[in-house]
Amino acid sequence: MNKKPMPDNIKLWYNKLKESNDCLNLSWKLLSIADTQVIGNLLKRNKTIVKLILVNCNLNDSKLIHILKYINNTIIKDLILNNNNFTIAGIKYLAKILKFNNSIKRIYLYSNKIDSISVKYLSEILRKNNCLEEVHLGYNNIDNVGLQYLLNALTENKVLQILSLNNNNINKAGMKNLYKAYKNLSLCKVLLDN
Repeated sequence: MNKKPMPDNIKLWYNKLKESNDCLNLSWKLLSIADTQVIGNLLKRNKTIVKLILVNCNLNDSKLIHILKYINNTIIKDLILNNNNFTIAGIKYLAKILKFNNSIKRIYLYSNKIDSISVKYLSEILRKNNCLEEVHLGYNNIDNVGLQYLLNALTENKVLQILSLNNNNINKAGMKNLYKAYKNLSLCKVLLDN
């Protein structure tokens, strides 16, 4: 029985997995739906990757979901998804995954057009998540309303140490609310320079 030959991109990614042993970095690769299905299947089988880097990979909601389906079956600690194109649907699915995930410690979501409605879904998870130590949301569209969702959630979260909100739409009133709330939060560091 002849086996179908493995496409070159899959061979390349498979070899990257074997070589790196703990990090899969496919940044700046314009990933197709088929590519993301392959990545999902690789993640399903590989139990050594602790860092997944998919920066500027043209991930929309459906592509992101193909990859995230298998995140719970891994030991990934760092999930870096900066500069992609997913929307509220992708964020909702990510929040659903984070609800049950016990390995992801750091998540990077810079430059993803995340707005305050999207942050509401992340905030609901942050309220209960006992694993995430860092959440990076810089260069998005989060305003004072989104900041308030985060602050409300973080009154219950005792694990998160770093919250990055650089270059969002948070004005002076929002910063004032953050300043008031900060002393009652367990956060060590808030990054905010608008």
